[in-house]
Amino acid sequence: MNKKMSKRQRDIKTKLIAAICMLLVSSIMMVSTTYAWFTLSTAPEVTGIQTAVGANGNLEMALLNPDLQENGAMKSNWGELIESGTHDSMDAQAVDLANITWGNLVDVSDNGIYGLQNITLYPAALTGRAVDGVAAVDPQAPLQRPVYGADGRVAELKNDTLTASYISSKFSNEGALGVRAIGTASSMTERESEHRNLLTLASDATEAAKGHARSSLLANGDKLAAMAITHVGDETATFVKADMEALGSVLTELSNAYADIETAMMYYVIAYNITPASVDDTSYKTIKSAIEAMTLEAIYAWTDASEYEKPEGFDAAYTKLTSSKAEITAARNTLSSTMESVGDGAYSWAQISSVMSKIMDFDKMKLCDLSMAQVKEKDDAGNYKNLVQIGTAASNGGLKLQMPTGSGVFADIADFCGTYSASIVFPENTSVMSFPIGGMTATMTTDAPINPTYLSAIRGASDDIVVGEGGASSKAITDYYGYIIDLAFRTNAGGSNLLLQADGIDRIYGEEGKNEELMGGGSTMTFTATTNFGASKVQSLMTSLRIVFFETDTSKILGYARLNPATVIVEGDNVTMKMGMWDTDAEAFKTGDAKTANVITALNQNEAKAVSVLVYLDGTSVTNADVATEGTRSTTGTMNLQFASSAELTPMDYSDLKEGTSN
Repeated sequence: MNKKMSKRQRDIKTKLIAAICMLLVSSIMMVSTTYAWFTLSTAPEVTGIQTAVGANGNLEMALLNPDLQENGAMKSNWGELIESGTHDSMDAQAVDLANITWGNLVDVSDNGIYGLQNITLYPAALTGRAVDGVAAVDPQAPLQRPVYGADGRVAELKNDTLTASYISSKFSNEGALGVRAIGTASSMTERESEHRNLLTLASDATEAAKGHARSSLLANGDKLAAMAITHVGDETATFVKADMEALGSVLTELSNAYADIETAMMYYVIAYNITPASVDDTSYKTIKSAIEAMTLEAIYAWTDASEYEKPEGFDAAYTKLTSSKAEITAARNTLSSTMESVGDGAYSWAQISSVMSKIMDFDKMKLCDLSMAQVKEKDDAGNYKNLVQIGTAASNGGLKLQMPTGSGVFADIADFCGTYSASIVFPENTSVMSFPIGGMTATMTTDAPINPTYLSAIRGASDDIVVGEGGASSKAITDYYGYIIDLAFRTNAGGSNLLLQADGIDRIYGEEGKNEELMGGGSTMTFTATTNFGASKVQSLMTSLRIVFFETDTSKILGYARLNPATVIVEGDNVTMKMGMWDTDAEAFKTGDAKTANVITALNQNEAKAVSVLVYLDGTSVTNADVATEGTRSTTGTMNLQFASSAELTPMDYSDLKEGTSN
């Protein structure tokens, strides 16, 4: 790289990197918990969870609710649907309404609205899952539950938990966000269990499809992006046989992705056909076997006179599936004939693009939010007009190559399964418009797929099973293993992160210093020791509590927290520990600057973000020594979960206004 270009890059980076203001704000979540324990031959439990969450001006929150959902997911404009408003009283109705408005407090403590007081927890394990290569909570079965053998030991962990919110005095509303219990329904019928299993299998197949597409980007996305971007700067550039071979590998993975999509569609069709009340625990097996023996093409040909029915959205999905698979077939045929004729020679962009355009239509893609036409645009002097924007992105975390709907098979798969992305590193000697990007990081991502996606639309029609005549729903949760609180956050500070606040701080800014009435309790948990459950047992029990923060819409895990035994304070019968963010790789609490170590997620300025909090007891940590040996109750505790913004508050000078001297 010559000195002139090196200086140019440094100048761009220096000018465009902005300083981040930090505005410390907080919110507080109080959980009042009673833990009741039995011996290993039964199971330990946690009872009476009560939670209150608060935030102040700059960092606001609200509780998500069914009105903000559509087809089981958040509406795209859900942030605007949370109305503003306050309530003078905190009775049950006011609390329920206030929780779904932006404000300083979310109170889910009692009043028979959320049902947390009815939950007793058994130990469990977090279900292992990944979304786009990132650890995630499984939305179908968030926790694994233990199954005990005849000898009292755990024989296996089962992935059959479900989530539901409280309605009609039971946790049975599976579709809603807000406050959800995690558990199993021991009274589920055989047909209901199979229906849920089919939806889980379809969800797994959907994630597998995204996994194949993402794997192809991780393995060969750097080569594809380098070819496309090289062509932007030099339309006469040629390519080698290895580039064509990379395209072949991508096509193989995309074909595998479509096989998984077909599997998901089949599961949804079966689930849809065993939902009617006329189907019982015997007849569903006949229906399942009959449909499994069919092809999707045969299902597509069903008419109103057919024995079975297609779920709404199936025809649209099958039509898109057929056309997109045809693009892969055409690309493979073109690739094969081109490589046969050219061999080890040079390949022109026309030959490359005749294959690539099927899977990545370069002209319809974007680079750092710029259309390709904008990327190529020059001023009167012949200089690229948008080079600075591209250079800024390269200097601030890397380039972003976006594949919106209609830009090829990668985008088509996102239209079926939801968005996905992969980080790549450009090969050495790659440049765009004379700007060297070799060695730079880039993100290849599908951009804004259709909503709902094809598979989500089919699932929406297959979701709710119908109970037979005279039967009430038996899907109500009867055994509990955890709970989830779904929250929405927003801030008016730029460049801000949502933090876990360990030490108690003022929840609302005050010029006179601390305000005891508004002083938060920090992120802590306090238990009360008893005669049969001493302080040492309490401390051991507290270290088994697990808190998981995850994105509500994607289920991607943002971070983990635990109670830190090094911070224990014993005052009489009360035992208190502070909470800290947990590093799963180092198996230790994160240390250092709190504004770095305690980050949960980034918050975009004035943009609502949904974050869910999952709480459970770690079954691998709880032992017999941690439980009471007499009675059914061990101890009662209260948990405070306090949040903060990383932005620093700089209040305006309003002294003139206060003194009446302002013009």
